[in-house]
Amino acid sequence: MFIHEFGQIAACQSQNLQHGPIGAGIYFFVPVLYADISRVWQLPRERRLMANMGGIHAELCYLGVVFLVGTLMSSATLIYASMIGGTSVIYQLNPFARRDGYWVLRHAAGVPSLLRKA
Repeated sequence: MFIHEFGQIAACQSQNLQHGPIGAGIYFFVPVLYADISRVWQLPRERRLMANMGGIHAELCYLGVVFLVGTLMSSATLIYASMIGGTSVIYQLNPFARRDGYWVLRHAAGVPSLLRKA
């Protein structure tokens, strides 16, 4: 989760966008981390997509390194950990929950509220 949130912050910084704080909270009894990148609407559409995909990109890079190290060390634990992390990435891309997939679809479609549009 840390890698994901710091990836979003890094993506905002690469777009020269001031980001808000990184924090922790409880969402439906589940502990969560968040990064406030609400100012992303100030960017053009392509750059908004890049900022929203920053977390996914950072996670995939991290998981790729974990998988590579696991493969080189013949460590089933690291290989399985990278696979479990991959399921988290797939979950993040779900456009029907308010995760990264929702925001990416929202920015790609140029629709301020997908729920109202649906």
